[in-house]
Amino acid sequence: MHHAQLRRAWLLIGGCTAVFLAFMLLPGDQVGLPPSLNVAVHTLLETMSIIVSVLVFSIGWHTFSRERSSSVALMCSVFLAVAVLDFVHVLSFQGMPELITPSGGGKAIPSFLAARLLVGLALLAIALLPWERPATPAARYWLFAAGVLIALSVSYLSLFTPVLKDLMFVRGVGLTPLKVATEYVVVGLNLAAAAGFLIRARHPQPFPVVDLFTAACVAALSELCFTLYASTTDEFNLLGHLFKVYAYLLIYRALYVNLVTMPYSRLAKARDEILRLNATLEQRVVERTKQLEAANRELEQFSWSVAHDLRSPLSVIANYNTAFLRGAQSRMTVDDREALLRIDANVVRMKEMIDALLGLAQVSRSELKVEEVDLAYVSAQIAQELRQTSPDRKVDIDVQGPMRVCGDRRLLTIAMDNLIGNAWKFTSERDCALIAIGKEDSGDEAVFFVKDNGVGFDMAEADKLFAAFQRLHTSAEFAGHGIGLANVRKIIVRHGGRIWADSEPGRGTVFRFTLPAARN
Repeated sequence: MHHAQLRRAWLLIGGCTAVFLAFMLLPGDQVGLPPSLNVAVHTLLETMSIIVSVLVFSIGWHTFSRERSSSVALMCSVFLAVAVLDFVHVLSFQGMPELITPSGGGKAIPSFLAARLLVGLALLAIALLPWERPATPAARYWLFAAGVLIALSVSYLSLFTPVLKDLMFVRGVGLTPLKVATEYVVVGLNLAAAAGFLIRARHPQPFPVVDLFTAACVAALSELCFTLYASTTDEFNLLGHLFKVYAYLLIYRALYVNLVTMPYSRLAKARDEILRLNATLEQRVVERTKQLEAANRELEQFSWSVAHDLRSPLSVIANYNTAFLRGAQSRMTVDDREALLRIDANVVRMKEMIDALLGLAQVSRSELKVEEVDLAYVSAQIAQELRQTSPDRKVDIDVQGPMRVCGDRRLLTIAMDNLIGNAWKFTSERDCALIAIGKEDSGDEAVFFVKDNGVGFDMAEADKLFAAFQRLHTSAEFAGHGIGLANVRKIIVRHGGRIWADSEPGRGTVFRFTLPAARN
């Protein structure tokens, strides 16, 4: 999964190995530096090492709150300890001013070796454990305390325990077997970490695994150099320091890429993807809107055509039925006459349903002529007309006012006529019918209502309420075609509003709806 990166990594490792082998083939002491220059170069390289270690610590510490990764917490704590240990090392190196005890000999080795041992252990742990394994803030502080404690303890021993000098390096003889063996342990840790990273590189990883693989390999080469030098000024000591700084830089790059640059790269990619999706979404919305509008027009035209085309055969049926009734009345039985009368009644009903369907199509097709409309005035007129059609009924109609909205006067009149007409119809069985029309304040929007104390309905069937030709009561109970409330809903939705109902069998119904309020 990381083929291109691994090819570059192998080239870098191969180059470093070639340099190492070239130094192996050189005659001894050919690249050694004079003591004064060696101190300057060593100090420069170790200063670079300390700076990189502090940068690794800073990045890990300050990004932990976002990542909460145990690997990040471990790496930053280890490199804080490494910075302290390398600082003690550079001050204890041969040729530096005396720090508590005389510099030189084996004094600088314990802190230097401990730092590289910590790095090897940290790389191996990160290679074996999941990178995104979570760690608590308390765990981060414990790791920080442990790193500081180790660094201070090793520094104290290297400064105040002279016996350690002879354990690592003997002047005139060179490195001790203990020092060489410890170096090989560090080599083994780095190689084991490199193997772990290489195995993980076979699959996508949430961190720059290839950089850490390269760092572990270069660190192993660095440790091999530190097993070969005979004096602090020979070429293998210099090469080991160069490889070590390079390995630390690779670790820094891995953390920097993963914790600093990669999140911003992901944000940039996400932003570009959102912009691309927005652009395509707007285009898709325009296209789908055109398709929907075309489909609606076709459906409306189809409904209009079907309704018109059905009128002619129905008229023919009605005419033939009437002619047959008149011409063959004397020869028909009572049952025959009743059958023909039922045909005639159903033809009339079918015509009424076609007219309702045409009305629904007209509501959808007509253009809105927006103006200020007072629903209270419209409702009062409708109530007066209903009283004139049934003067014998006792109905108390309470119209609150004013109720000013913005909309199409003709369509809103149709909607209010259907709602008030429904209330009038379904209160016909009440001795004292009550109908209330008014306005409620509900937060930021005005809610209008038509309330009655009629027969009501079961809310379990409310989903049928605004569907065309769906009825909650039979034709024998209450006349109608089941198209009125479908018209109401279409009118309200066309005005940008919504409508709903609350009811209970035997306790009446309340229709509530919203409409754009008139500008003051």
